[in-house]
Amino acid sequence: MGNNRLENRSRIVAALAVALALLIGMAFFARDLWLNELHTPPPKSGIGPKRTPAASTEPGVGALQVIDRVSVKISARDGGVIEAPGGIGRVSIPPGALAADTEVGIVRFAVHDERDLSGTAIDLLPDGLSLNSPVELSMPLPPGIDPEWAEIAVYDPIDESWSAEIDQGPDPESGRLIARLSHFSLRRVRIRPGMNYPYDPTRGRATFYLESDAGNNFERYFEGRWEPVARRSETYRELMKMGRVRRHDLISAGRLRAVTGGRPRPEIFEDRRRSAAMPSGVPEARSGWVRVTRLDAEGNTTGEQVVVRVNDYGPGAAPRRAGVVIDLSRSAMEALGLTWGEDFGLGSDNPDLAWVRINDQSTGRPLRHLPVRVEAYDPQPSRSDSRRSW
Repeated sequence: MGNNRLENRSRIVAALAVALALLIGMAFFARDLWLNELHTPPPKSGIGPKRTPAASTEPGVGALQVIDRVSVKISARDGGVIEAPGGIGRVSIPPGALAADTEVGIVRFAVHDERDLSGTAIDLLPDGLSLNSPVELSMPLPPGIDPEWAEIAVYDPIDESWSAEIDQGPDPESGRLIARLSHFSLRRVRIRPGMNYPYDPTRGRATFYLESDAGNNFERYFEGRWEPVARRSETYRELMKMGRVRRHDLISAGRLRAVTGGRPRPEIFEDRRRSAAMPSGVPEARSGWVRVTRLDAEGNTTGEQVVVRVNDYGPGAAPRRAGVVIDLSRSAMEALGLTWGEDFGLGSDNPDLAWVRINDQSTGRPLRHLPVRVEAYDPQPSRSDSRRSW
């Protein structure tokens, strides 16, 4: 009897010991959980995994600095116009585009990116405004910038990247870019991706231009004096039908002359001049002169070089898309060791088409364009402390 009591008591004590041990273990486990929760940072807001931003070297919202802002109350029934200071952006809202009378605003930001043409981005407010019909945004192009180079870009906050506005195009009358918008957000004018701008000498190739080409202005000798040939006149259309060779014949005969587009001021083209045309904004051409060195296909110098005067804008749209960044006159091409009619000239079947037909000196491979290196040149070096070149 007594032995049974002692045995039962021992079992109870053992059970209590096990229960106490379990309670102590649970207490320590709960403490660890509490400590971990205390020192763990709170989760980020948002549902689902965070999207990885698309790779981009263009400025994000964090790099933009506010310049100023303007706002105006627009009537839903009548529509209206709001314009940013300096005319950098103008929004025309047609009647019925807004669901209700709305306070519409434009915020200007400074953009520190070399591909941005105006140095300014604009944000249309309120963000995400619902529109019943598209509104029109117009943004200006800086002087000398070809509309084919530029586009209005819109910022995507999800991908943190810029993309071209889908419905846009140049206005030939105002010289501005026009985009039709379906929503309000951040936008800017930029150089189209893939264009060689600002000028990159490592991508540059040279072709040539005849100094009586159709891209120039013309003057004809009529009744003892020179008079401009208007672009929309019948005389100008007849000149265009002639082709480059016949226009050049008229120039040689003293009946016609070609005039540059005004860089730095209009001047008469002459075959004997060593001149060039380059895009607007090229830093190497700031002094009005550049040194051009002929290269082989591997990028090594051949020792042939020429200093030319930059007196016009060019090349045309098609050569620019092919990577050509400078047009050289016939005299300049000959100074680089090329022979007219053998190494370069005009097509016999198409006199408006220029050609370069040479083989690389080191490899013997044919070249479509003449590889060159373009360097800044100051005709008065005493006034310049440094020279930028590539």
